[in-house]
Amino acid sequence: MTHETLARQLVDVTVDLSVLPASYRADLRRMLREQMDQKDPALLAEQCMEYLTLAIKYMNFDLEATRRENEYLRSMLENQSEM
Repeated sequence: MTHETLARQLVDVTVDLSVLPASYRADLRRMLREQMDQKDPALLAEQCMEYLTLAIKYMNFDLEATRRENEYLRSMLENQSEM
């Protein structure tokens, strides 16, 4: 696989990652543009995957924190309505 082919595939993958928030997608695209000509394609792919893994972990953390907060607020509302 040539450098150009791998680079094009990486860009295609980042475009298809619509499940990520826009800020993560923008960061990933920026990183790809900055690194595309400077690094080995395999290293670039590895760094992209590490970034995606970290982004997904942050999203999961945010999701869990939001769920806990919602649960807490619901319980507050229920307690308030009982009074």
